[in-house]
Amino acid sequence: MKVQNHLNQQVTKTLELISFKTIKSVFLDFANRRAINEQQKSFLIGKDNSKQIDLFIALLSGHYDIATELNQSPKKGLLILGNVGSGKTFLFRVLQDILTSNEVLTLNNSEILKSQLFKKTGISNCYQIANLVAKDGEQILRNYIEGAIFKSNNGRSLIKKHHCFDDLGVEEEKNHFGSKIDAMADIIFGRYDLFLKYNLLSHFTTNLTIDEIISRYGHRVTSRLMQMCNIVILGSGDSYKDYRAISG
Repeated sequence: MKVQNHLNQQVTKTLELISFKTIKSVFLDFANRRAINEQQKSFLIGKDNSKQIDLFIALLSGHYDIATELNQSPKKGLLILGNVGSGKTFLFRVLQDILTSNEVLTLNNSEILKSQLFKKTGISNCYQIANLVAKDGEQILRNYIEGAIFKSNNGRSLIKKHHCFDDLGVEEEKNHFGSKIDAMADIIFGRYDLFLKYNLLSHFTTNLTIDEIISRYGHRVTSRLMQMCNIVILGSGDSYKDYRAISG
């Protein structure tokens, strides 16, 4: 156990020395590879989305000073709004590519897995969650609420399962043996309490506007979303372009 703690301390010390510029470079390298694989085009950040991408990388890597410089809360998750094709889901898929990678970053004679540069964060589609709830009931909800906080093996620390809920608003209320369940509303309420108590982070992507979220879920749910998340808008307005993959 002492050896493991020593290794964890070494990793933490190394992470503290890695600049935001280096971490951003790692993220953009993975983003470029995914863009080329999906669309045979290079990844290019549009000027309208530059700060939003910086905020995404900063919050998911723990560079909270950057988030503060962008006038956003380092203690909140992300609610990413934007048109279809604006790259909302793409960003989290790139994150998953990094988190599941075994690639190593060498810096100042030290080596660290690139996956350790970012917070472990899962991703689930809201439509699929609702369908699973209709099939298996509230146990699915518990996976994202009670199951999101648990003690480590030695019982000395809490493990937090940060998560992204993709495509908020595409799901519908479902019936499970006669009981109506609004899966994402229940998950938002449940994770809100954990956010207040443990700073559990929840991220959401949606094609809806804030007014449409209010119409779909009501003011109480929307209020909790706003308290839990920094609001990020991608690909909005009449001048919208798809910046996910533009050939250079």
